[in-house]
Amino acid sequence: MDISKVNKLFVELEAWGCNIDEAMDRLLDDKEIFLRFLFQFIEDEKFVELEQAIHENNREKAFECGHALKGVAGNLSLKPIYYTTSLLVEALRNEDTNKLIPLLEDVLEKKEELCAITKKAGFV
Repeated sequence: MDISKVNKLFVELEAWGCNIDEAMDRLLDDKEIFLRFLFQFIEDEKFVELEQAIHENNREKAFECGHALKGVAGNLSLKPIYYTTSLLVEALRNEDTNKLIPLLEDVLEKKEELCAITKKAGFV
């Protein structure tokens, strides 16, 4: 593990709005586990499934996917994506279908921002 890349990533994530100290407390300061979970999150098929479910008007599946993504984002203290997935989950819970597409776009945009941060820090 290249600690300088990890430190750069953590600085970038904090600047984006993440709470790395909170995540490290939760993960017992294990940076390798954080990185493993972070990259699994970025590659999670639930993002694709969420998008498909919303476009197919399958609110139950969309809720399941959104809720799972929200949970992982919360556990990793990825606050920007946690916030957007929370709004999406609440819109699904309240059957507020007018907000689903814009909120989905927000979630996917935050995911792209997260990907850009990891690339900027030297992770591919």
